[in-house]
Amino acid sequence: MAENRQKGFSFPGFFLFALIILIPVISIIIIKAPAILSSGKGKDFLLNTINKKIPGSISIESLNLSWKSGLEITGFSLKDGETSIVFGSLKTELSLLDLISAKKLDFGKTQMRDIYAKIYLDAIKDLPEKEVTAVKSPEPEKASGRFIILPRVFSGEIEIENANIMISRPDIKPARFTEISMKLFAKPEHKIFSFSTKGKASQDKLSGFFDVKGMMENFKDIMDFDPSGAKAEINATLKSVPTEGIDFLLKTDGLFEAAFGNNLNLETSISTDAGTANISLKADSPNFSADLTMDVTDESIRLLKEANIKCSVSPVLFKKIAKTAPFRLKNKTGVEATITKLEIPVRGHTGNPLSILYDTKLNAEIRAAGLSLADANDKYALTLDPLRLAVSGEQLGKKIIITAACRLSGPGSLDKGEISFDGVANNILKPEGLFNKESFSIKFNSGIEGVSVRELDRLFGTDRFLAAVMGETLNIKASADLRDMKGPVNLSIEGINANAVIPAYLNEGYLSLHDDIRAEIKVTPDLGRIVLKNINPLLITAVSAKKPVSVNISRDEFYLPLKNFSISNVTVKEAAVELGEITLDNGGILSPLVAFLKSTSGQNTTARFTPLKASLRKGTARYSRMDTIIANSFHTVTWGTIDISNDKLDIILGLTSDTLDKVFDLEDLPEDYILEIPIRGSTANPKVDWSKAAAKIGTLFLKKKIDEKVPGLGTAIDGLFNKSDKDDDSEDNSPGSILIDSLNKWLEDQGD
Repeated sequence: MAENRQKGFSFPGFFLFALIILIPVISIIIIKAPAILSSGKGKDFLLNTINKKIPGSISIESLNLSWKSGLEITGFSLKDGETSIVFGSLKTELSLLDLISAKKLDFGKTQMRDIYAKIYLDAIKDLPEKEVTAVKSPEPEKASGRFIILPRVFSGEIEIENANIMISRPDIKPARFTEISMKLFAKPEHKIFSFSTKGKASQDKLSGFFDVKGMMENFKDIMDFDPSGAKAEINATLKSVPTEGIDFLLKTDGLFEAAFGNNLNLETSISTDAGTANISLKADSPNFSADLTMDVTDESIRLLKEANIKCSVSPVLFKKIAKTAPFRLKNKTGVEATITKLEIPVRGHTGNPLSILYDTKLNAEIRAAGLSLADANDKYALTLDPLRLAVSGEQLGKKIIITAACRLSGPGSLDKGEISFDGVANNILKPEGLFNKESFSIKFNSGIEGVSVRELDRLFGTDRFLAAVMGETLNIKASADLRDMKGPVNLSIEGINANAVIPAYLNEGYLSLHDDIRAEIKVTPDLGRIVLKNINPLLITAVSAKKPVSVNISRDEFYLPLKNFSISNVTVKEAAVELGEITLDNGGILSPLVAFLKSTSGQNTTARFTPLKASLRKGTARYSRMDTIIANSFHTVTWGTIDISNDKLDIILGLTSDTLDKVFDLEDLPEDYILEIPIRGSTANPKVDWSKAAAKIGTLFLKKKIDEKVPGLGTAIDGLFNKSDKDDDSEDNSPGSILIDSLNKWLEDQGD
């Protein structure tokens, strides 16, 4: 009988029986799950499970869940050390089933009240600059111009009342956003969506409010809002809103405060219809004000009326927006801009931001007051005040017309200069936003008037050279017609003491000449002490002249590098200098020269110079013979080289036969005879070998006296003691032969 019972057992039957029992149980558990989780023990289980998986902790006073009739939470609290969020109650008609399925988010009527949030941020630290990389172009199918607003099936009415947020950071005062109320309303079946939010904002002693509201209709769905068939209206008002709080929320590292000041007033309205968005914006703050009206389409952003923008640019803001600039802003600068035309293309550009400029249309004028710039070491400081810059173009990548004017000054300058610029640049960018080096061209005329030359000396590191030549101020007119940075550059320079015409040609970073340089320079003590000493050591004491010095520099083989400039890299094949008659102060080497010539001189001495020809290669100047008549009596000559790079002299000062005859009564010297006196040392401290000169004159004088007693004997002795290594005593005209012949002749005369 037991055997019969065992044979009657069926496993499939048992499984079916168990399943019949379990399905109702599981169904009951699932149905009752919201109630179970809403109970005290269920809520504790749920919170313990969540808290084990998140940083921080969550607590809830009460929880009421339902699969279909909505959710309700009271006494919610979240704390994680950096954030604290508490709200009094949340009640929604969104069912738990809809929330889990995520296929439909029908919130019905949802209310959230009494929210208090505290967010603690770390102090801002200077981070290393990140390398900027080009953004890849979006794929065509993703560049639809649409944007996500809310999930596709969102519907219902959400209301938030009395939300309060405090954001704190150790290095600044806390920012508070209080009494915030927000409403969202969406009915996708009627294609309507609206929102509004308002509240107060405060920080330290500043307080203000914000009010934002908007409505959209006639869209396909909320996820894919398409402006071509939708309408929208958005209005926003901000009054005295602390900008540090905005920087907190947007994590912009102080950019808003640097740009706008400590608070911001803003009124803006946006309306869209038939694919066009009309935007009106008025902003006012301690550092910024603007009034803009524009429209936006899938194709472009276009300014509808003249826009006026005023801002105060601080050194901090300049550093944030121009981190790689080679100079810095020294002080706060007022900038005004008037824009009469602006049209920026939206489609067709690459990831390179400059590609947007290629087809941009612009007509704008910028004015700045008190603009002062300096390099990182404060070595070169310039003030441009006021500055006016006008820029226009129908395609900025292809053609830009630029005009500019400003007053220029710098520390210690005696006068303020004025700069003007009028130019046209063509083929600046390629369509992808890269610089169009192959086809770039620019043509301009510019002028500089009354600029301090001392400042230019300081800027170019020329150590008073330009001031010595030009005087304290100068005027410059410049014009250029360059293609790929090659082409003619013409300069006309007029200073208090000099004027010059420089017809140059720019080619791959250096200047050549397409005609000779012609200049006239007034002689001054500074010119002699700093410039003329490099021509002739006598000129270090030059003080004045009857007429300006005339200079002509040949265009042949002229080379002047603009990058890494050094005098050792400058080449001048030939320069002609006409000095004329110059008054010299009784100093330098002139004083010992006059004393050597057994003459007396007063405070000044006149000297007449013949034209000089010179060349310059590898930092060394070579000078041809230049004759000088000193005090209308003494004839001297000079020639040789000056190593300008190392300031070393290798000059010969020559005394002619007529001077030696006049001073030392050496009348029998050949007409072309020159007594050579070496000059070494530096241009500032020339060393003249007067002892060698005196010894040579003594020899000549002795020769003369001997010849007077024994004709030819003095000449023979001089030839013997001054014989060069190449002389050959075996020849009949050797000093020894001459000496024997002279003695024989003397003996014969004595016999008669």
